[in-house]
Amino acid sequence: MNGFWVVLGGDYSGKSETLRRLAAEGWRVVSYDDPYLHGFPVVRALRSTLFFDAYRRIGRDYSPELAFSLLTPVVWHLRDEALRGAGQGPTLVDSYYFKLLAKGIISGIADPATVALWRSFPAPEGVVFLDVDPDLAWRRAGGAAGLNPVEHYGPEATYDSFIGYQRDLRAAMLHEVRDVGLTLVDASRSTDLVIADLRAALPAGARGPARRRPRRLTGQVR
Repeated sequence: MNGFWVVLGGDYSGKSETLRRLAAEGWRVVSYDDPYLHGFPVVRALRSTLFFDAYRRIGRDYSPELAFSLLTPVVWHLRDEALRGAGQGPTLVDSYYFKLLAKGIISGIADPATVALWRSFPAPEGVVFLDVDPDLAWRRAGGAAGLNPVEHYGPEATYDSFIGYQRDLRAAMLHEVRDVGLTLVDASRSTDLVIADLRAALPAGARGPARRRPRRLTGQVR
């Protein structure tokens, strides 16, 4: 047992706010979001600036392999911090490698060697998946203006390019965690309800990563 659980979800599923509130309550949280990277300037630069610059210039200045390789140190950081935190007690990890890998695969930039490396990393105790309908995610984002380049297909963000990307992203993420203890949580509801369901899911995750059908908590997500 590796002592950490993963909180996973599509874009605008409310995952960042959920983890922010849990961290404020004293939970150990590992994330590649900027507020958690104050002591890790290299990881922050790779994730927030350098990767996006390279991604926008794929085919002109950079190869897909080079752009995707910039995320490997970010994933190593998540692994290292997850294991370090788990040594001190139960730890929640934001997405782990699952979401970045799924995005790389559906975008066509993930090379086989990197995919194999990331998949060799230690498995979590379980995964809580915050499930949200892509149409609601679009509205939460405020439409096309609120999107970044790795939240939709193609060079321009449109409703259809976002919806198609998010549906494929969900399928790819669920494929990556198919052998891990999985709980689906309806993330279309308030953060309070989502957090309550996440807490309820953790004992199930503690039973380990033996393969089983995912259970769904409170509500049906379209």
